[in-house]
Amino acid sequence: MREAARIHPPVDREQVLDQMDQADRLPISAVVRDLVDWIGLGVTAMAGGVHETRFVRPWLEGKTPRRPASLRAAWRAAYIISTLCGSEAAKAWFIGQKREFDFESPISVLDKNTPEARTAVVRSAVRFATS
Repeated sequence: MREAARIHPPVDREQVLDQMDQADRLPISAVVRDLVDWIGLGVTAMAGGVHETRFVRPWLEGKTPRRPASLRAAWRAAYIISTLCGSEAAKAWFIGQKREFDFESPISVLDKNTPEARTAVVRSAVRFATS
């Protein structure tokens, strides 16, 4: 028997969108901790520009990652999707192929580490979570 989908309490979408700016105020260790909770260690590592999870622990302890801006963009995307749709949806969204990215995954787009890529990923997450 398949497990029933989680039922999330009603959330004010506008309030959630307003809270996305928290990514700029949080210490990077808190950003990383939230990402690990929402999308897992492996996807968090990829968001930070590494392909091994062993690099994530130092970030949790305060070491500055190579790509803090990408981690903050990932936090925004994961926050909006996790809050409105759940963590499983957020993890699946990050690794799934998206037509708007020419069938690349958002995590692959984020790996380009450009302001345009980061913005595109966050916008796509907002569209996904609020549609």
